[in-house]
Amino acid sequence: MREKKPKRCVVNPQFMRCRQEFLQEYHQYVSRHAGICHPNILQIFGVSNFSCKYAVIVQDDLLPYDVYLSLQRSSFILEIYLYAYWSTEFRDALKYILDCKGWTFWIRRLSGRLCIEIESSHINEPWLVDIDSVYDPRLLGYGGLAQLDWNNPKWDSTAVEFFTISQFHRIFGANLFNLEDIPADQDPADEVHLGTILLAPGDSEEVYEVAYLPAIKDNLSVWQCIQPGCRADIMDNGWTRFNSWDIYGEQISFHLSIGNTHQPLVGDIWIAQANHVFEQLRVTSGHNNYVFTYAVEFRSQNLLTSTSDPPHGYLFLCPLDHFQTGRNSFRLPDVFWFWSIDPTGQNFATEDQAVILGFPELRMQCPTYQGYCWDTRAYEGLAAFHAAKGFNPKSQDLAIHLGLPLYELCDPR
Repeated sequence: MREKKPKRCVVNPQFMRCRQEFLQEYHQYVSRHAGICHPNILQIFGVSNFSCKYAVIVQDDLLPYDVYLSLQRSSFILEIYLYAYWSTEFRDALKYILDCKGWTFWIRRLSGRLCIEIESSHINEPWLVDIDSVYDPRLLGYGGLAQLDWNNPKWDSTAVEFFTISQFHRIFGANLFNLEDIPADQDPADEVHLGTILLAPGDSEEVYEVAYLPAIKDNLSVWQCIQPGCRADIMDNGWTRFNSWDIYGEQISFHLSIGNTHQPLVGDIWIAQANHVFEQLRVTSGHNNYVFTYAVEFRSQNLLTSTSDPPHGYLFLCPLDHFQTGRNSFRLPDVFWFWSIDPTGQNFATEDQAVILGFPELRMQCPTYQGYCWDTRAYEGLAAFHAAKGFNPKSQDLAIHLGLPLYELCDPR
């Protein structure tokens, strides 16, 4: 009788490591949810690890927030109400999850209340609005959204009365936009304008300016290297200095923006009078092709040297207010950079001297507009809200009432 050799099992170290990481993450997931008792935090009903199959049991009827929204699109104004309601619930629960790395939002089908699933790395937020500015405790006292009759037009008037114009604009501006980066179809030295409304048809590379602001409050950023960790020193005369060894092979950039924020809340200038501009332009469809430009980015090409042993020196860049040519217009100055081996920059190299020393030329790309656009349904809902508040959406009455700068149409020539 032959002796049977024992079976050998080859264990893959990578598999064991992955399994160990999974178990660690699984136990952290369970313990995090089990340690929080809040109506807007996911509640675990039970767990299972039968036959090494791990599962978490949740006693709830949950829908992804975007699916829930797709089922409630009969009223645009009530959709804004949903965002306000969930923003308020989120702020109320935020103190329990501040130390968490990520979360996913679900909606309870029956009550319409927000349900936050805590995760290790994933963040899925349906809104970017400043929740403190929208927070309203009155919403929490309604006990959910189950009492809403989405097909009852009276609920629109109720929501209109509930919101101030500022609240509605903030939620509209921060939740329903599409972000657009549009390269300016022009020479890098041409003039650019902040707050311009661009027509950028999706099937064309052409970009047209259709409306502009004669005056606007702008915010200038600072010169920065795209590569993190590059040090930029601001000199006494306002010029910015970079160490050449930090920026070889990298790009330099800066931003010009409206106000002091990168959020679309600055779009209040546009939101208050958008339908007036569309009326003047006779726009009835394709509203998402019109982009409100809240910022412009100037970026250089890569600073490439022609030698494997580039010289050590300093790149000096002018103050950004040297770019300003008008109230909201900007252009590259004739001289906005130079190289020097002197750290103070007092002895600078001419372009010819810089080439001889081995320093690269700083070449700028065409500037890129950064902006937001909204679809036709959003603008129709916006017009309905303004009309319900007593303002003619086809006029600039609301913008005048709010003290905002007024848009003018560009010369079609």
